Amino acid sequence: MSNAPRTAAPPHLTHEVLHVEDRVLLEGAMAAGALTALADQQQSLKESLMVHTVIQENEALNLFDLDLALSFYTGFIDRMRNDYQAGKEYALEAVERCSQDIEAAALIVRVGIAVAKADEVLDEAEVAMIEEICARIGIEGLDTLGLAGLPATRTN
Repeated sequence: MSNAPRTAAPPHLTHEVLHVEDRVLLEGAMAAGALTALADQQQSLKESLMVHTVIQENEALNLFDLDLALSFYTGFIDRMRNDYQAGKEYALEAVERCSQDIEAAALIVRVGIAVAKADEVLDEAEVAMIEEICARIGIEGLDTLGLAGLPATRTN
């Protein structure tokens, strides 16, 4: 398989997500998944499987080679396992690079929420991590990201 993203976007892919550089979006989404998976220091198999599912089912993410996407995810996980604070900051920087596009930023947070909810336990550490991700990309609170069915809003 090629490590390059697929170039033909389906016609139903939204313009808002497309104007963020493709690789930046993929890295940000995988960073958010890794951050929430390790937020409680206990990455579960269900969380890793959810990353796989999100990549395959999301219109913006399924354009990419699955192996490439998963290599980004495991790279972020490995960095955090080797040095949690440095790895966390590295992942948050990847997330922050997507902050200029509200649709991409909301997608990234939705990936984090999906991974956090994968094991059917949304604990305080995962909620705190999602809130930290939101703060880094300028999105207000979890309720604006679909948990309460409201649209995302900007803080800056």
